[in-house]
Amino acid sequence: MSLVGAKVLRKEDPRLLSGTGTFVDDLAPPRCAFASFVMSTEAHARLVSIDVRAALQIDGVLAVLTAADFADYPDLPPGLPDLERPVLARNVVRFVGEPVAVVIADDRYLAADAAQAVEIDYEPLPVVATVADATAPGAELLFKHHNSNVATVVPMLDDLERELDRCYGRAKLHIVNQRCTAAPIEPVAVLADWGVEGLTVWATFQAPHHLRNFLSTWLDIPQTTCRVIAPDVGGGFGAKINWYPELFVAPVASK
Repeated sequence: MSLVGAKVLRKEDPRLLSGTGTFVDDLAPPRCAFASFVMSTEAHARLVSIDVRAALQIDGVLAVLTAADFADYPDLPPGLPDLERPVLARNVVRFVGEPVAVVIADDRYLAADAAQAVEIDYEPLPVVATVADATAPGAELLFKHHNSNVATVVPMLDDLERELDRCYGRAKLHIVNQRCTAAPIEPVAVLADWGVEGLTVWATFQAPHHLRNFLSTWLDIPQTTCRVIAPDVGGGFGAKINWYPELFVAPVASK
């Protein structure tokens, strides 16, 4: 039987629409702590200093982690060579919103307040905001060891110039497209519990086995002691199959 044109019943809808679904944010094990990230306010800058003293003095704050706390862990692969990124920004920030530090506190409101108390001194660097500027000769490079702002080049299967030379004429058209992104209602969320039997992670992730395999390698623990659970996920669209810092900060903080 073909499903083309057929009415397919969605079995999960009644539970989700009636508010009885279970998402990561619905889980609250005993003595659960909460994390709030300190995000970069600069698009491109050197990190001169990170002062966490005021945040640590707030009653209920358990810890403030920076890149130095992840020195023993490898960077996260982006899927493209030479573009690995640290779990938390190290030495340089490369976009507004890049995680620089994370505050762990007794509740989410304390964590959010304490994140505002972390003081970061930036030394701004040149910024390129368009494709034309980023690919221009002498453009400021985000990853200097990559030697280019071009992430990847897809080669043509055919000799394009040879085919175009056969034409009677050529026309040029400059098209400006809108920015598109996967934007589910539920943001990324992760809960980690490192117990005596190993690590359990609940995450808004589209491929829990994939995450379990990589997370166990990243943490250098056996896969048999690493369990990943994906409860109800409020939309993914491919965005929740990437290595976000939250997925790795939470297990380390829990440990």
